[in-house]
Amino acid sequence: MLALLREDDFRRVGTLQGTHGPMPLKGQFAKGRITFSGGGPNGINGKEEFSATGVLQSDGTLVGDLTSTTSGKLTWKAVRTVAR
Repeated sequence: MLALLREDDFRRVGTLQGTHGPMPLKGQFAKGRITFSGGGPNGINGKEEFSATGVLQSDGTLVGDLTSTTSGKLTWKAVRTVAR
């Protein structure tokens, strides 16, 4: 999956491109920790919702946990890439 995030002060906003289509994200990053949530129309009963937390690692990646209405509890890892 691809998450596109942009910074707005301490808030993070963006889009998650996943199997359920593009879903808006909102969250924040402070003191090496990120939280974000989002959702869209293509999940269980026509609705997908998720929330996640993560921690910045010494190699610059973010790792954490995500809870989703369709997939349950997952772990994730994010790597910064050059904008396309």
